[in-house]
Order: sequence, then C-alpha cells, then structure tokens
Amino acid sequence: MQGKIRLKICNVSIVYKTKSLMMFPDRCCQILTRIKAKGHEVSSLVMAPYGGVSNPYVGYGLGTVSQLICATRNDVDVFLADKVETGLFSLICKKLRGRPFVFDFIDHYVEIARDGEERLRPYYTSYLEKTVPKFADHVIVVIEPFKTRLNALGVPEDKITVIPNGADTLRFNPNVNGREIREKYNLQDNLLIVYVGKIEPYYHLDVIVKAASLVHKKEPSSKFLFVGTGRALNDLKALTKKLGNSDWIIFTGFQPYERIPNFIGAADVAVFPHPSGIAVHEYMACGKPIVKVRAEIGDVLEHLKSGFLVERRAPENFAEGILTLLSDRGLSNKLGMNARKLAVEKYDWETLTERYLEVLKSVC
Repeated sequence: MQGKIRLKICNVSIVYKTKSLMMFPDRCCQILTRIKAKGHEVSSLVMAPYGGVSNPYVGYGLGTVSQLICATRNDVDVFLADKVETGLFSLICKKLRGRPFVFDFIDHYVEIARDGEERLRPYYTSYLEKTVPKFADHVIVVIEPFKTRLNALGVPEDKITVIPNGADTLRFNPNVNGREIREKYNLQDNLLIVYVGKIEPYYHLDVIVKAASLVHKKEPSSKFLFVGTGRALNDLKALTKKLGNSDWIIFTGFQPYERIPNFIGAADVAVFPHPSGIAVHEYMACGKPIVKVRAEIGDVLEHLKSGFLVERRAPENFAEGILTLLSDRGLSNKLGMNARKLAVEKYDWETLTERYLEVLKSVC
C-alpha cells in the first residue's frame, strides 16, 4: 500500500452535548478539507448518542455499537481521531478491520473534562489519554509539551510527529478591513482589544475581564470585544457587571466563521489567555500584536519579537502587555509584521496539510 497515491481516510468524530464546542471549524476540518481537495477520499464515523436514551453513557454506548457495524463495512486505508473517546473507538476499528490508526493529540483532554458536567468523564479521560497514544500506529501532536509527555509515557520518539495548528493566511490577512465592525459596535474612536474563540471555563477568560478594569483606568478610550459563545458566557457577563466593566466590554455571541477575520481586523491588540490555540495563528495571519500566556516549551511566538508573552496568567500581567502595545505603536507594528511573516512561512494550513498527509501515507 506504500505506493498508493489516493488514500481512503476514515475520520472518527464525536457529537458533544455542549453544542458550543462544535460551532467553530476545528483543526481536523481545516486539514481534512484540504486533503479531500487534493483528491483523497475522506469518510466519517460519528459517535453520537442513540436517540431516545436519557442516560448519556448508555446512549453513547448504543450509538457507538451501531457505528462499529458501519466500520466493519468501510473500505479504508487509515482511521484518524483527535479525541480520546474516538481514539478508543478507532483502536477497536483497527482490530476489527486490520487497518492502521493515527491519533492527533490536540488538547489538554483531562483539563477540559474537569470543566464539563459529567462526573465520570475526568476519570476515564485520564486513563484514555495515557493509553490511546501507546496503541496508535502514529501520534501527531499539536505542541512540543505533548511530545514530551508522551515520551515520558513510553511512546517512542519515531512514532510522534509535531504538526502545529495553523491559519488560512489568504482569508486571514492584514488587509482585512475591520471598519464595519467598529461602526456596528460604535467603536470608531476607541482602542480595541479583541478575543476570538470559545467562551469556555478552560480558557480562563475571567483574567481578561479583570485585566480590562486595569487597562481602562490607564486608558479610558479602551474597549474589549469578546467574540464567541460557550458555557462560561453567562458567568463572564455576571463578572463584568460585578466589576462595573459593562460600559467597555462587549460580548458579541456566536459569529459566522467567514466574519471572524473582520473582527480580528478591527483589533488594536488581540489577546489569548492560553498558551496555544487556532485563534493565535489567525491573529498572527492578520498581522496583529498579540498578548498571550507563554507556552512551557516551543512557543510559536517570541517575546517582544513576534508577540508579548506573559509568564503567568494574571490580570496585571495581561494589563501590562495590553497597555505596552497600545502606547507603543512602533513595537505593535513590529510584532504584528513579524507574526504575519511567521504565519505565512510556517503555519499556513496548506503547508501543514502536506506534512499531515506524509504521516498518514507513512503508516499505510
């Protein structure tokens, strides 16, 4: 099968009860859309609760059995999954069909599970996070710390490939005009700080809301725009009201993906209170100065060269970074230009898709 040009890839996905987690095109969607455009065949198996069953574990169990039946009939070259539950499903498919399985390790699965509503999920997620990668034919990791973690668990070096997140650098670019967004929200004369992404507990967005108080005291014309939706939205709105920030913090709710470049284009500074995420690469592609938490190792940005990296996720740290960039336009422009250059050279989805394909072909 090594000489095959046209791959048949089966992507195993899951339907979550929390719909907000599925409202943005994720990494898998970005990569597989481009793989399909290159002439490869992409099919899907979807783990979803069986209709009419109230218990989620029973519902997902029955739904999974029905998908396993489908899996035995699928003629595929490789199974691909990026969640621990779908990884377990793919391992079963691997045994049933005798086909390789590639696991894309993209998240802090246990941390996300702890923020959820299901009590058992953190326990089985912890086990699966350690187990699934060991039995995959190859593991793709999105950041270097995940590779270090898997090495410590005994996953061989030659079985792991680092392929980071990326951005569509044509759709997201410095020429995207944010004027319409500023007019819509009456922000023509304001300094604007923008967050784009899921409004989930996992991202600790309360830090940005608290930082807004500190920034506004020093820079009264500043306003903050939170673009997205999620389970933490109501809590953030309540915190905003409690801190008296309602006049300079705006929550836009969910916005269509095609509109996201315009929101980023409207920003003077973009923020992200987490070490990594697709939004960071989209900020970079738009040439925006970014304030974010520094990654443990292998950060995509370099402090004061392509971004402003804070060592600790704290309101005062973010406020310092935001105020520095708002007051120093020369530095802001330099960081934005350097970030854009990096995005084009290293983090364009087209380039990353080629590397992804190489891994999939290597196991077939």
